[in-house]
Order: sequence, then structure tokens, then C-alpha cells
Amino acid sequence: MVLSQRLKAVGEQGKRAYSGFQSAADIMNCIDTTVAQEILEILRTWNRTLAISIRDLMFTFEDLLQVGESHIRELMAAIDKRTLALA
Repeated sequence: MVLSQRLKAVGEQGKRAYSGFQSAADIMNCIDTTVAQEILEILRTWNRTLAISIRDLMFTFEDLLQVGESHIRELMAAIDKRTLALA
């Protein structure tokens, strides 16, 4: 319940508090994917804009499955090889 209260407070502050959105996205990326999706769904019923703003900041490797092959090649060519090795 603490998370939902904090996220609600972030939503009320608007996008001025970008770090709040990023913090929420970081937290969501650290929890179980199923739980994160459930939380985002609940948030969407309360405040669609808030849920979308947080989701947009949550990038995971699973998101790469939705990227086309040509775009993956382009990404691989553009990314620093040390960063790629770390990933």
C-alpha cells in the first residue's frame, strides 16, 4: 500500500517530478514482472497518464522481443561494444 500511496502522490505532482516517475519505474523493474503488470493495471484504472508515464520508463530485455530484426541490427551497430558486453 505504501507504493500505491507514493505513486499517487507522484501523479498529483505532475511531470515536474520526473525523478519520481523514474524512481517508480526503477522499483517496478526490480519486482516480479507479473506483480509489476498487476500494479500498472491498477494504476491505469486510477490514473491512466501516470501508468503510461511509468511504463514508458520501464525498459526491459523482454521489450526487445517486440523490436524487428532490422532495428536490432541497427541497435547492435550503434551501441558501444563495452556496454553490450556488460548487458
